[in-house]
Amino acid sequence: MTFQALGGKISFLRSLTFSAVAVLSGLLVTPLEAEASEAKTFDYTSHGRSYRIWELAIGKAPAEGYPLVVLLDGNQMFPKAATIAQQDGRPRLLIGIGYPEDDRKTIVERRYFDLTPKTPENLLPLDQAGQPFAAGGLDEFTALLTNTILPSISKRHRINTEDSTLFGHSLSGLVALHVLFADLWSFTEYFAADPSVWWKNGAILSELEAFAETPQTRPKRLVITTSGRRREHEEASSAASTRMRSLRGGPTGKEVADHLAAKPSLTVTYKPMSNESHGSMVEPSLRWLLTRWSV
Repeated sequence: MTFQALGGKISFLRSLTFSAVAVLSGLLVTPLEAEASEAKTFDYTSHGRSYRIWELAIGKAPAEGYPLVVLLDGNQMFPKAATIAQQDGRPRLLIGIGYPEDDRKTIVERRYFDLTPKTPENLLPLDQAGQPFAAGGLDEFTALLTNTILPSISKRHRINTEDSTLFGHSLSGLVALHVLFADLWSFTEYFAADPSVWWKNGAILSELEAFAETPQTRPKRLVITTSGRRREHEEASSAASTRMRSLRGGPTGKEVADHLAAKPSLTVTYKPMSNESHGSMVEPSLRWLLTRWSV
């Protein structure tokens, strides 16, 4: 069933414990039960591109509202996070943001576009065919996140505004840093797992410098984890591997954490995962995020 609501086309996918339908912030959705334990998914289209949102409310909402965890790269992150959070059992609301796709190649191409700023072609990684990935959709994606998705969640659920986290890994870790540095949304915590600080010759570092000099109006936390083992993608072509090696380098998440360690009103935690690769670090990073705080 497809609906049109305030310019956002929503394709409703699955309803497990729904009651009455409501229109909130341009999204036609259905309220979750107070103690929902199964994930809900729905799709909608923005700028001609389809996105999938996963929602999982664990337990009954506390009086102060659910602790919120927003997971970028939801296709990969949400299933892992949902398993860990359900095992942990504490009330919280998980939100995954990704794509209504099963094909890994398509997901990779889409995330390269959505999670990156406009970038010169000579600074773009190559796909398996040796062609540069399309990039440059970051502004549209973050506008979708902050103007539509997050306000809609806040209207649908009672959220603890003192306990909200944005989590991203790799390119989406770079987005988490961008949202913090540009003050696009007031999360209380930003978790960047092995963020791609190298992208576009380290363009994020200019945002870092400006952020470091800007006074904070509200205490926030920044958590950065980094991997210690480098592993080439087995399916990558020789040209793609060579290009990627040439692009990576320079400061990493560690240097970002070090630079901001003394910033007032920002608590910075850095955790190296020296025995993990860029890919294998995802699960321990999520586990640390979802089990380390007694909230």
